[in-house]
Amino acid sequence: PNDEIWKQRLVVGTPEECLETLRAHAEVGITYVNALFDFGGVPHDVVTRSMKLFSQEVMPELEGIKPRTTTPEERATNAEIFVTRGDRYTGV
Repeated sequence: PNDEIWKQRLVVGTPEECLETLRAHAEVGITYVNALFDFGGVPHDVVTRSMKLFSQEVMPELEGIKPRTTTPEERATNAEIFVTRGDRYTGV
């Protein structure tokens, strides 16, 4: 995928920006994410601060985020499109 597609897929920013991105992901059926806080030489204090913010301000809100699609099959199809055809991603 090009840089713009990668930017759509990354969950970065303030807690509200992260929630906005996760909501957009849920809209296309993405229901699982992999969190990586320690990468690219990020200082330890920044990593731990980010983890605390995510666990305190983002995670509690995730329960209220529901995918638009209703069946596991629909979610799997949308997830596959998201992964393989970034040009069809309709999130942020």
